[in-house]
Amino acid sequence: MRKLKLTIISCFLLLETMAQLCTNLGQTPASAFPVCGTTTFSQLNVPSCNNGVMNVRCGNGEYEAINPYYYKFTCYTAGTLGFMIRPIRTLDDYDWVLYNVTNRDPSQVGNNPTWVVTENWSGRTGNTGTVGTGTGLINCGGSSYPPIGSMPTLVAGNEYLLLISNFSNSQQGYDLSFTGGTAVITDPLAPTVSSAVASCDGTQVTVRFNKAMKCNSLAADGSDFFISGATIISATGFNCTNSFDMDSALITLAAPLNPGTFTIGVVTGNDGNSITDNCDSQIPTTATAAFTVNARPNMTMGTIAPPACIPSTITVQLAEPVRCNTIAANGSDFTITGPSAVVVTGATGTCDASGFTSVVTLQLSAAITVSGNYTVAINSGTDGNTLIGNCGRIIPAGDNNNFTIAPQTALNMGTVTQPACLPTTITLNFPDRILCSSIAANGSDFTITGPAPVVVNGATFTCNTAGYVNTITLQLANAISLPGNYSVVVSNGSDGNVLIGECGRLLPDLSTATFNIPVLPPIPMGTISSTVCAPSSVVLNFTEKINCSSVDLQDFLITGPTAVSITNVSTQCDANNQTNAITLSFNAPIAVNGSYAVVIAPAAVLTGDCNKVVPVGETATFVVPDIPFTPMDSLTPIGCSPGELRLIFKEGILCNSIAADGSDFVLTGTGAPAITAARGCTGNGTTTEIVLQLAAPIVNAGTYTITLATGSDGNTLLNNCYRPTPAGATLSFNTSDTVSAEFTYTSVLGCDNNVTTFTHDGNRAVTSWRWQVNGAAASNAISFARSFAANSQNNISLTVSNALCTDTYTTPLNFNNKVTADFSMPAEACPEDTVHFTNNSSGPIETWQWNFGNGNNSSEETPLPQVYDITGRDRLYTVSLTAGNSNGCSMTTTRQIKIFGSCFIAVPNAFTPNGDNINDHLYPLNAFKADNLDFKVFNRWGQLVFHSTNWLQKWDGRVKGIEQSAGIYVWQLSYTHRDTKEHVVQKGTTTLIK
Repeated sequence: MRKLKLTIISCFLLLETMAQLCTNLGQTPASAFPVCGTTTFSQLNVPSCNNGVMNVRCGNGEYEAINPYYYKFTCYTAGTLGFMIRPIRTLDDYDWVLYNVTNRDPSQVGNNPTWVVTENWSGRTGNTGTVGTGTGLINCGGSSYPPIGSMPTLVAGNEYLLLISNFSNSQQGYDLSFTGGTAVITDPLAPTVSSAVASCDGTQVTVRFNKAMKCNSLAADGSDFFISGATIISATGFNCTNSFDMDSALITLAAPLNPGTFTIGVVTGNDGNSITDNCDSQIPTTATAAFTVNARPNMTMGTIAPPACIPSTITVQLAEPVRCNTIAANGSDFTITGPSAVVVTGATGTCDASGFTSVVTLQLSAAITVSGNYTVAINSGTDGNTLIGNCGRIIPAGDNNNFTIAPQTALNMGTVTQPACLPTTITLNFPDRILCSSIAANGSDFTITGPAPVVVNGATFTCNTAGYVNTITLQLANAISLPGNYSVVVSNGSDGNVLIGECGRLLPDLSTATFNIPVLPPIPMGTISSTVCAPSSVVLNFTEKINCSSVDLQDFLITGPTAVSITNVSTQCDANNQTNAITLSFNAPIAVNGSYAVVIAPAAVLTGDCNKVVPVGETATFVVPDIPFTPMDSLTPIGCSPGELRLIFKEGILCNSIAADGSDFVLTGTGAPAITAARGCTGNGTTTEIVLQLAAPIVNAGTYTITLATGSDGNTLLNNCYRPTPAGATLSFNTSDTVSAEFTYTSVLGCDNNVTTFTHDGNRAVTSWRWQVNGAAASNAISFARSFAANSQNNISLTVSNALCTDTYTTPLNFNNKVTADFSMPAEACPEDTVHFTNNSSGPIETWQWNFGNGNNSSEETPLPQVYDITGRDRLYTVSLTAGNSNGCSMTTTRQIKIFGSCFIAVPNAFTPNGDNINDHLYPLNAFKADNLDFKVFNRWGQLVFHSTNWLQKWDGRVKGIEQSAGIYVWQLSYTHRDTKEHVVQKGTTTLIK
């Protein structure tokens, strides 16, 4: 148990033993030692274990049951309780708690502090307990509490539990004695036998005592008891595996007792005693108890579960469960008689966890095929008995019951699934299941008659796991192509039988099923969807499937206003090599509008499913619409100095009608450049935009005109319906002059600021100026001036415009003529350390003046390192640097450095956290050069009260805001010295003074 107690700390750490949970007898509340007030308990050792944290009146979570033992007793006369625990090793620290567990679950004592009568967790070693002169009923952890408490007062009739815990964890034991009090905890009741009860089969007798008796006083061979006319072979105490005492014992006999009244008596056993109580008082050998063994009537057999047709097993449903080990596995406990001979070859039960079954399944040498009434009778089997149930009750030989095998009817003929056209298989569906082994695989069980001869050359089927099927498919030597009515007839096949179903039912010979092969109409002619202008192909869409193998180029003709030649016929065939669409491709697009027809040619043989055909001469019409030419529409907006022009069309222009050399177009105007190329797209597609490439950009203002002409390709532009745009069509546009935004500037330099003037020349009719300085608007004039810091990075931008053309020019403007004095040094240092100063000044500097605050000066750009003397106290020194040049520009910068009075690292031996700002905190002094610092403070019980890895983080004498008591505290300090790299570990004590 965890206790608040003062201990000697040698390594500044407390080790807490982690042990396994207690399970031994006596080490749990449920298995506590029973106490007789006259007994002294000698526990030589205490095995290592832990029952966890105890919630007691001294506190919750601070105490544990370590290597515990428990003792239970009852108060028979009220009074005080005195007891003493004497450790074998006098340096051991034993603790104890006394609980009142009257009408309570002892296993819950650790969770209920209100059950505590008295407790003692004193940190002192040696004897502990209660005496008349003891002090206090509740003595908590720590050496300030006495180990001997005052005697508690017990209540008559109440039950108590004493916990003893070894806080020292030494495994050394103790003596426990109860003396000095006035309460009586010795049971005055004399032990005896109160009753006896026999098991129903007469093989065991349960003896109940009038009080708890010692388990170890019971002889395992049962020699503590006698029964006239019976042999006792063993005796077992109830609950003795989990406790030290018992309230009853189970006596086992060598053979069952016959029905009648018997007496069981107590004698001195082979262990030298009779049964004794917890105070070692024995049950007198005159003690007896009478009991009765009742008569065991026979059981009845039960009923027979209705069997299936042709059963190979019979299930007997017993009226009462029987023992599985009394069932002869060879079935000899049963015989079956009836219209046919039946041989039982085995018997099995469905046994439960107790070895009993209410069902027995009989295995037969062969299935019962003859209908009629049968009888199952009980025999004495080869195992020497009939069936035996609970309490030795039997089912007598000759007991029986009946079952019936019903006669079976003939199978019904199946029906034929309507076959597809030109069927090569016929499918029969039977309402009753057919035995697969009765079907001839060559199909000889079936014949088909009708308008044309049909040869059945096979029968296929898919059997279930039981070997039956409802559907049989007949394979035909040839497809049935002649329409008409046909019949399927069943007869004896080459396997010597007709079809057989479940329960041996037969399909009558010459059973018949009919089906019809209908006459089929021709395939309707396909249709053509609406076509675009100048179609290069059309698609015939059929409502029924067409065999792809029957489609040929010569199957089709096209009539209309102009001759059309079909050059290709294509299809997209499915997995069955069939299609609903046929594409007819032409040698050239049809450019003449009008009505056209696709005709099935005289030699065509287009076939589909069931060999149906498309009739010769059938037609499908389509119309080529009349579409106007496409005019030039517009140009994309003309920018400044265009090098190409983009023509826009409302409808598509054929890409291959555009002359790549641009000869379809002529550009006129003042100084107009030649058109050198035209592009819109590549291949045979269309475009709504044509780009004209110019020999040079247009840089002069004016009006220009694009005129359409017949190009080097022999045509003007053609739309996607092959309609030409007439030559002579024009489009006009206007352009403006180009501009330049480049500018000039001049600067006048100063010590802190520079003044710069910016100017643009205003050429090429520029009407707009937008100046920006570092991304912000600065001016809209042709010229302006701006002041800039002597040390600055700038970006100047100008955008100019003449309404059409715009230009932007950007340039950086950087100055570095400001004198800036700057240097770096450590903020703190130890006396006599070498301190380095780094010059970070910038600008046109010619002179440097250093003052180090220690009486030393320097005019060097990079000064020598400085050393500061030991003063014995912390001191601040002011260091200054003045930088300047011959232009009269200068700047001075100062910094302060702290030089410690000492860099010797130490921890004070006392501190006074009283808020007067003098020695209010505990921390490592002068730990400036302590790297990887780790500082810990422990109280006198070894508990960590403060921890820090930063030497400037200080302990204020509080833990979680609570002021700690005055006294001595242990500290531990470790660090690595920054200069020597030495790892230092220090330990010591300090006094908290209030």
